[in-house]
Amino acid sequence: MATRMRRVLLTLAAVAVALLPVQVSFFGLYLVHAAPGGQEDELPRKGCLGTRLAPLADDVRAREQLAPGAGVLIEAVLPDTTVAESSIRPGDILLAVDGKTISSVVDPNPIVAAMTVGQQFEVTLQRAGQRTSLAMTLKECPRDRGETLEVLYHHVVSGGARIRTIVTRPHTPGRHPVFFLIQGLGEWMVDQPLSEPDGYSRILNEFAKSGYVTVRVEKPGLGDSEGRPYADIDFQTELDTYRQALIAVRKYSFVDRNAVFIFGHSMGGVFGPILASEIPIRGIAVYGTVAKTWTEYCLENWRR
Repeated sequence: MATRMRRVLLTLAAVAVALLPVQVSFFGLYLVHAAPGGQEDELPRKGCLGTRLAPLADDVRAREQLAPGAGVLIEAVLPDTTVAESSIRPGDILLAVDGKTISSVVDPNPIVAAMTVGQQFEVTLQRAGQRTSLAMTLKECPRDRGETLEVLYHHVVSGGARIRTIVTRPHTPGRHPVFFLIQGLGEWMVDQPLSEPDGYSRILNEFAKSGYVTVRVEKPGLGDSEGRPYADIDFQTELDTYRQALIAVRKYSFVDRNAVFIFGHSMGGVFGPILASEIPIRGIAVYGTVAKTWTEYCLENWRR
């Protein structure tokens, strides 16, 4: 087991710096799957736009004559999603969704989350200096079935809200070690295929290919998860979502409960050790985390 732990830490050390998540938002894939233990009232899948977004570069903003903070770049359009049936294409600039101005890659999250599948809305774009509005109907997000592993979209209940958990299971029989990701602070969704190029997906994919069960937890108010808007969630509320997910994953029949490893990135490096003090795990690794009081940390970021 010590050898396995060393492999975990060496792999994280090798990939963490290069694969940190960039400021990209992905509105992609949701899969509803039968929950363990005959779980009833399964959390339904929501709709999604189906775009991968990134901040707008200064030269693009100047060329398009857009005001500071207006719009985000559409980097990719995902197949079988809401926008895939429209004329939207990579390189377009997203200015508004359902009449609400977009200035950050996370702005569409709460707008789309408040909609119901089948609802009609408008998207405002700019392309080559021309502004246009397109009518759309929100579709359910396509199902990610995984190529070399099984993708289980389950949920746990925390504070009365159903919270999406995403578990990948190797096809090989027996019990497997667990790589439990706790992501950093912010309105970033982790519900996306492990084949995606962002940092979290690439790290998770390496462990999944190595025979690990991987676990992600969607934050309250994001993606399929219920709860208050994420901006209103406090520390203890978010901590309990990871706590409930960690308790649940140890009950899977295909999990080696004596080989559960936590990887906490950024604020996840604060949540992780608290959980490790409460629930038996084999090891924990953290990266880019906080070692100061919250006030000092915020002041340092503000000065930076």
